[in-house]
Amino acid sequence: MIAKEQRIKVAKERFLSEHPELQHKLLSLSTTDADNLALSLDEYRDIKLNQEFNHHAKVHGINASDLVIDLCAESEQEKQAMYQEQHQEVTSH
Repeated sequence: MIAKEQRIKVAKERFLSEHPELQHKLLSLSTTDADNLALSLDEYRDIKLNQEFNHHAKVHGINASDLVIDLCAESEQEKQAMYQEQHQEVTSH
């Protein structure tokens, strides 16, 4: 199972690999737009990726944390373990 602290990174990588058009779009973002927002190009790309990731989850009727689990889990058993872990975190706070 993917370590909890690595899941978002892995999920975004898998999301990008499933959406090559988005990867192309992110690579074509300009430094001018990033500069106008006082961001580095990498920060700007990460913000856009987060927006697309969250939008994709919303369109599919799930929240972003569920999309992370869906993209990271290698089996139904792993998925259930990740959901249980997430549930324990929420209920302990």
